[in-house]
Amino acid sequence: MIKVFYPRGGGGNWLSNLIWHLEKANYTLPNITTVFDNEPKSSIPFSHKFEIPDSSQSNQIVEYPLAERNVLFSCQYLFNHYLNNAIKVKSQFHNLDHLTPQQKLFELSNGAKYYFGNAHYAEHYCRNIDLDYALIFQNSAQFADVLLDFLSSTNIKYTANKDYVLTSMAYYTTTCANPNMHFDNWDSMLWLGACHAITILDQLPIKIVPQTADISTIAQILQPHADHCRQRIAPMTFEWAQK
Repeated sequence: MIKVFYPRGGGGNWLSNLIWHLEKANYTLPNITTVFDNEPKSSIPFSHKFEIPDSSQSNQIVEYPLAERNVLFSCQYLFNHYLNNAIKVKSQFHNLDHLTPQQKLFELSNGAKYYFGNAHYAEHYCRNIDLDYALIFQNSAQFADVLLDFLSSTNIKYTANKDYVLTSMAYYTTTCANPNMHFDNWDSMLWLGACHAITILDQLPIKIVPQTADISTIAQILQPHADHCRQRIAPMTFEWAQK
């Protein structure tokens, strides 16, 4: 039995739905703005590698069972993991957009601290990658070839329609946060959340963020460490290829 593992917010539902379309020889695109959770799924099971039932106790982990053949769909770039989680999970299911700027900062920062600093997460999702998520945005033709080679190695019946795979990938990118729009953008709360996490992880001194702070105030508090944040986050980021 084969199982595909992917990080939360990391495109697993989209990829499962893409494979479903190839299995059904159905070359329409779903009408999606952000998440593919409710779309039809492939006959190949998809799963996260583990779950944390209570986010306040990140050491309380439930591991999901492995299969005879385990395939990892992920990438090594943790800033992109963080962006996906913010857009695909927190904004959609955790009411992120209804929080005050200070609350939003802390919610994003808590997530970024986990992604940037948790060895268990990195071990499960950033090593021994079979389907490299970054290729969707950097070399879509190569990702399509790798995906079709993988599907050919399974027992599922499908049609190897590379044109549809490329079209689906292009559509998927429209539902994601482009890191080029957020990295070093001090008007982006996603960047501020990542920077705030770095100041905590690296024990850098900052002023207390007041409850009444707006995004400009938060940026001013964090900007003394701007160079440090750029240097720390840049290696954790892949940029999208210019179209």
